[in-house]
Amino acid sequence: MSTESILRNLREEIDNIKMIDTHEHIRKQSDLISEGGNLFTSLKYSLVCMDFISAGMPPKYWENNFDEEENWKRIKPYLDSVKTTSYYSTLLMNTYKNLYGFKYDEITDENWRELSGLIKKAYSKDDFYDSVFKKLNVEVAFLDPFWDPGYISEKKQMFLPAPGMDPFIFVRSGKTRIPNPGGFNVPWW
Repeated sequence: MSTESILRNLREEIDNIKMIDTHEHIRKQSDLISEGGNLFTSLKYSLVCMDFISAGMPPKYWENNFDEEENWKRIKPYLDSVKTTSYYSTLLMNTYKNLYGFKYDEITDENWRELSGLIKKAYSKDDFYDSVFKKLNVEVAFLDPFWDPGYISEKKQMFLPAPGMDPFIFVRSGKTRIPNPGGFNVPWW
């Protein structure tokens, strides 16, 4: 048996292993859709938004979701500084390319609309999370329900609650310490 054949067989076996995702912060699909479910919201609700802020983007830019053209104008000046970060490259390669079918290595003036459309299309499918889990071979995910504990009951065949100690550890003063681009009411943001 050739080395190529062995590696191909090994890859197939590995790909068939069911995965358990040990910690997620997955938002409700209805929330994603209601906010536009586009490139901007995809970036906003990932850790990439912090990379944009570190690159100089004003945190207030994440507070409102304007029309897509305006959102692109806000994102574009910071892309060169962000595109080499691990969060961005992981989002581009693993999510945008592998899950949504984006075929480019960079997001540009010429292709961002296509990517935003692919994201919208994916989010609007009734079986969005089911299809993602199937493609990634995830059997179940532990969901941190910190922001919306009732969410698990909607998808209980897919999500189990990830017990968190956050409410016991962080003092809830009501004051924020850093910008909160995701709009979450989280004490340490």
